[in-house]
Amino acid sequence: MDDSRFLQCNRGIMLNMDYIKTMESDYFEMTDSKCFPIKTKGRKQIREQYIKYQFLKLEEA
Repeated sequence: MDDSRFLQCNRGIMLNMDYIKTMESDYFEMTDSKCFPIKTKGRKQIREQYIKYQFLKLEEA
């Protein structure tokens, strides 16, 4: 998927980063309070991708 809003945080789980409320060390909490785990392998890169997306959104605002 080429849409930059989506992040694969675990096998079979794609999240729309516009709806992530918080990022904890090992999971994302969504605006509807559901939590999704961040896979262990590649966790650093996944977290960095989310942080980069948030900064880009701030720059656009």
